[in-house]
Amino acid sequence: MLYPGFENDKEYLTNKFRNPVLDPATGLTTDEIKEQLLDAVAPWNDQPVFITKGHGFEFICRNMQIDVNPHDCFPGFGCYDRRKRPIAPIISKNSEKVSREHIANTVAPDWHAQQAAGLLTIWPDFDHSVPDWDSIFALGFVGLRDRARAYREKHAKNGTLTKEVEAYFDGIEITLNAILECIGRLIDYAKEHHSNDPRIQREIRCLEQMRNGAPRDTYEILMIIYLYFYFGEYIDHMQVRSMSNLDAVIYPYYKKDLAEGRYTENELRKFITCFFMQWGSIDNYWGQPVTMGGTK
Repeated sequence: MLYPGFENDKEYLTNKFRNPVLDPATGLTTDEIKEQLLDAVAPWNDQPVFITKGHGFEFICRNMQIDVNPHDCFPGFGCYDRRKRPIAPIISKNSEKVSREHIANTVAPDWHAQQAAGLLTIWPDFDHSVPDWDSIFALGFVGLRDRARAYREKHAKNGTLTKEVEAYFDGIEITLNAILECIGRLIDYAKEHHSNDPRIQREIRCLEQMRNGAPRDTYEILMIIYLYFYFGEYIDHMQVRSMSNLDAVIYPYYKKDLAEGRYTENELRKFITCFFMQWGSIDNYWGQPVTMGGTK
């Protein structure tokens, strides 16, 4: 059963990732970001790719258009076309370097010969991931950053903090700080434009928890899955090939929220429906794996 009022929200939800209406005052279009991105990261071109890409990620988070809308429970973003992801040139440049330095003189000759013979089709593919959802749910974005800082400190104490390792942790720090900053942009926009809307007030509280800590209830669990997916797929150019075992993950929070009176049944249906409508709107050119099963 859909939630009461769904028909009023359906048009916005359906078009969110297909033909969104975004406030131009909130930032740059995807095309404008693509035009400016390489110049924006030029100061770090001589740094390891972790740092260059991190600053590219940061530039997108700071400058893309955003949206928080009363017809939805989840925020919208200007970079919504996976065929036009702005960070792609940085990744392509690094992929060419990897191919040149590590593939060209090893597997490439056999690989090309087998392709020419029609035996296979193959290419380097570095953009698939299955998130460690247990850690993400337990730590949140802030906790993930704190954990990375602790690991960095451990390397420093052990004498293993090489320049490459240090650059790796710098990239994590830049990326997670950019996510938290972008969540702050969403909160500020929501407060400025929809502060009196009860639905948006609830979304603001949810986003504030995303900025400050780990998820605690059904809405916050769904929000961190959505945000992690979005930042991974659309900005980091990393396919997020899992959304966790959704029903098994959500159900304990669902029961607790009802038992404690945090949300009503209709409110929980609204969160879950809006969550799935994100993927109903996304113009996929590949499938999105979803796992369900195990809930009695």
